[in-house]
Amino acid sequence: MPDPKWVVTYESPGIATALIPTALIEVVPGANADIITTLGGWIADPLGTPGGWISCLNSNTYTTDGTGPTGTAYNMKLTRPFRTCTDDSIKLDIWIANDNYISAIDVDGILTAFSQPAVADPTNFTTFSHYTQNFLLPAGTHNINVLVHNYNETTSVSNPTGLNIYGTVSSVGSLNSMVSESYLSCASYTCTSTCNSISLVDSLHACAGDVVTLAASMIGTDPILDVTGHR
Repeated sequence: MPDPKWVVTYESPGIATALIPTALIEVVPGANADIITTLGGWIADPLGTPGGWISCLNSNTYTTDGTGPTGTAYNMKLTRPFRTCTDDSIKLDIWIANDNYISAIDVDGILTAFSQPAVADPTNFTTFSHYTQNFLLPAGTHNINVLVHNYNETTSVSNPTGLNIYGTVSSVGSLNSMVSESYLSCASYTCTSTCNSISLVDSLHACAGDVVTLAASMIGTDPILDVTGHR
């Protein structure tokens, strides 16, 4: 079934060709990722349940074709949008199943500190990694992008593909800045609070002892609590 939030935004060019002799169905870039059945006995799961995997395929396993040194790679980028109504510092608190490897995660192109090495390790298929990171973001829609690569074998073996990622995106300062996804109208929600802005002249040319009057305009609907000037 399609995931309502995650979108496949990139796939390896060879995926469509590799799927021709199989019964697997491709999720084309721009479409919602598929939720697929959990694979294997995962441990170190802080929530008690691994949840669903998301993938560019309708299955979380595929059999490598054995061509070349690594076989066909089913690599993809998965994108998850979220919205903020005001500028805020946002915290990502994420758990990721160590399936295959994640070469990069970014928010609006700003890389996180999280990545996984491109080294096949059997323990990668039974554990999760955890990381947190803060981002100062302006009001608007933002995207979490995850670049997922798949380990391949030189022989035809079953190999899991996809991503099991879950956690929270929250305001560091507990501001009411994020659009709640509990609203059915989340995607079309109109932010009702607009911060005031003050427009001033770009530069001042004054001599010592001069008195300069600033012609300023204030735009916004918020009540004015105080105005502080600096020189």
